[in-house]
Amino acid sequence: SGGQVHTLVPYVAEPEPGSFPGLFVSWALLPRPFLRIAGRVYTACTAFYGARTTVVLADAEKPDQTPREITTEDGSLWSYDLLATDGKDRILCRMSSLLSPAQLVLGHIVGLDQPVSWQVVWQPQISPHGQSDSHTPSHQASADYNI
Repeated sequence: SGGQVHTLVPYVAEPEPGSFPGLFVSWALLPRPFLRIAGRVYTACTAFYGARTTVVLADAEKPDQTPREITTEDGSLWSYDLLATDGKDRILCRMSSLLSPAQLVLGHIVGLDQPVSWQVVWQPQISPHGQSDSHTPSHQASADYNI
């Protein structure tokens, strides 16, 4: 308010096990990172949580609150990168894992006490090894990766 600078998330040098690890933003905040959920304003961003990326919300009105992870881990090691918000209660993300190629998902945040409702907007169509469908040239039908 009034051009004043406020710290929304305090710096965490050494997080305690099982506690908030600190906010390490992956590349930058979105031009319009704000959401309005249940009458409150939140700043949404992609952050690193261990070996994966996730979406967190920081309360823009109560800076002393710990940011809340909204893409909770279910054991499948999904990573989420926030691409856009609608300024209300929806987010567009890229979601991928070590075993799954990236797909676009739309998340609807009903409330912070409820899980995000995800809808797949786009996902790649991958053919079995050596086969092609009518939309994939035969030289692109399969891909082998060696590390």
